[in-house]
Amino acid sequence: MKISIKSCNLLFSLSLVLCCLPLVLFSQNTQPINSNYLFELGISPRVLDIAASGLLQDGSFAENVIIEADDGSTTQLFKMQVIYDPTYREGMDVRVVYDPANTTKGDMKDLKQMVERSHQFSRMSRDYLVDESTLKVLKDENGEVVIEYYYQKNDIEPYLKEIKRLKGKVIIKDGELDRVVLTNFKPLKSKVAKMERIVYFEKSNETGGYIKTSSEERLEQLKGDKVIVYTLKTRTTDYFTPDVKQLSWDKKASVPVLFEGIPTDTLSVKLGWFLPLLGKPATKLGYKLPRPIGLNVFMHQQSQNMQFTDLRAGIDDDELTSFASVFALDKSKIKQTTVVSMFKADVWILPFLNVMGIFGAGINNVNGNILVGEELSEFLRLLGVSEADIQRGLSINTDVRSEMYGGGFTLAGGIDNWNLSLNYQFLIAELAEVNSKQTANVFTPMIGYMLPFGMNIMAGVQGQFYDTRVKGFVNLEDGRTLNYNVDFEPLTWNAMFGVYKGFAKHWEIALQAGVGSRTSTTFVFGYRF
Repeated sequence: MKISIKSCNLLFSLSLVLCCLPLVLFSQNTQPINSNYLFELGISPRVLDIAASGLLQDGSFAENVIIEADDGSTTQLFKMQVIYDPTYREGMDVRVVYDPANTTKGDMKDLKQMVERSHQFSRMSRDYLVDESTLKVLKDENGEVVIEYYYQKNDIEPYLKEIKRLKGKVIIKDGELDRVVLTNFKPLKSKVAKMERIVYFEKSNETGGYIKTSSEERLEQLKGDKVIVYTLKTRTTDYFTPDVKQLSWDKKASVPVLFEGIPTDTLSVKLGWFLPLLGKPATKLGYKLPRPIGLNVFMHQQSQNMQFTDLRAGIDDDELTSFASVFALDKSKIKQTTVVSMFKADVWILPFLNVMGIFGAGINNVNGNILVGEELSEFLRLLGVSEADIQRGLSINTDVRSEMYGGGFTLAGGIDNWNLSLNYQFLIAELAEVNSKQTANVFTPMIGYMLPFGMNIMAGVQGQFYDTRVKGFVNLEDGRTLNYNVDFEPLTWNAMFGVYKGFAKHWEIALQAGVGSRTSTTFVFGYRF
């Protein structure tokens, strides 16, 4: 094969281009030293936070919002004005102006939920939510620069966690920020398959910097076999700095009046009661807190085998005599079953601290055989007692009622859908029939995961620490008193599993099961307000 000089020149040029191409791409994708592309162009990455949530803007603002929903057969239109003012009242910094004549009860319900969700953000968010390592120049020609980016995958507040599924493009024209375009590369919650949001910015005429002046958003949501298309348009009407200075921008005069000559109402939604303390800041960080006060009834049943280590008794003022050598306590099988009905009142003092009071009643059943020792067995044989009766030993099957009361606390916290809790209870049980009082300390650490439909599944352990020496007295029929003292070896830890579900806003239900050497079942039904 003969290669011409012209072919050689072509191959050389092509090889030169191929060698230089990686250098060009590398120079585009490598961040400026000690900086990034946005800073180099005089733009703060804060505008990318604002593209994700307009409520992260400094100062206060009002914007017109028009929402259109199209399910393919009908189209619905809703108009409102959103006012954000962090100085208005703590926990009520978002208000909505709407037309009551064109607002149904269903619209009001949706509107309240929207305002409640709007409260859940933090103005103390991390400085920049963008992952600066993902900034990449896609275009730089004819006075237009296009920069692609992604948001951080970690350290994102719960309210903003959906932005981890968004990809953004920053469009800069003639050296000024024009708009930011967001699209999803993974499905979003509520079965949103496709989303595109375009956020437009303009420079402030007074202070410099950029203001979000308008946005356009299109969502495609799957509902059954239908696809509902939502279109949302916003226009900023007023903007004030944190020191209440009104700002202007070039296109401000062109913003239309939304409710001219129409009577309107204003909706405000409180962020919560005064309890728990620090609850409002926690809610504004995106954490969903339970209602602060709860009233619960619960049933608890548990069974365990008891291992007695000593048994002593005496009449009246006589010294107690040990029967450990008379009975084979280490071979005896005694089963204790406890059934408790309780009432619990609790309150969340802090977002992570709940305190409670408990009272109720229970029945303790002790059932089994205490085997006799070898010496007593020989003596009983001499007395003519049958071998079967000797091997059976001393049968016990008795019920003792108790009154119970106490208190405790719960420490709880969570990250995303994962949650941790540590429950502690101090209980006092008074057994009037045998004139005895017992105390118990119960620890239950658990880890849980919140499923999408609001059910929390939990797993952990429970430790019960109580008096191992039970003492009391029984009044005999002849007027004398039988004093007793029983020692036993406790069963401390067992595994726990459970589920929790809240429903109808105020009601809650929970079920826990203990497995292992101690088995238990707990059912809780409660109301929170």
